[in-house]
Amino acid sequence: YSADIIVDGFVKSVIYAALAILLLLFLDFRKPVATFIALIPLIGGLAILGGVMALTGLTFNFANFFAVSILIGTAIDAGVYLVHSQRADDPVRVLRQTRGACVVCSLTTELGIGALMIASHNGVFSLGLLLAAGKTGSVFGVLYLVPVGVGWWNGLGKRLTRRH
Repeated sequence: YSADIIVDGFVKSVIYAALAILLLLFLDFRKPVATFIALIPLIGGLAILGGVMALTGLTFNFANFFAVSILIGTAIDAGVYLVHSQRADDPVRVLRQTRGACVVCSLTTELGIGALMIASHNGVFSLGLLLAAGKTGSVFGVLYLVPVGVGWWNGLGKRLTRRH
């Protein structure tokens, strides 16, 4: 019974966090396209996390089910920075600089998380594996997908966010 309560509370907290983040991003950007593009690293990270779970047969347990909430917290910021960076007079140059900084920050987080994989405890190992896989998907989104989305939108002659 206690396990069911914990899992139910975890699922609810992830849903509430995701909805709050979605609302905050929409309030910040005021455009659904900008909100979606900023979410790409998180979406990519969750997709890779799910794929690794499916391929390896891993299931959520009491040690690794925190991976989703940790990934939400660590994958969302880079997309927001990249979308905001396109407000500059030279968005391509600024986007390149911001992308590099976001990739370095994401990789340092991934390395720290990946260190959990050397643990002898299977639950801690699986937490590290899932987080490292999720952050890899997030880094891919930061490195390639968000800049493509921003460039595509700017190529249409539109801005994702307003200049201040």
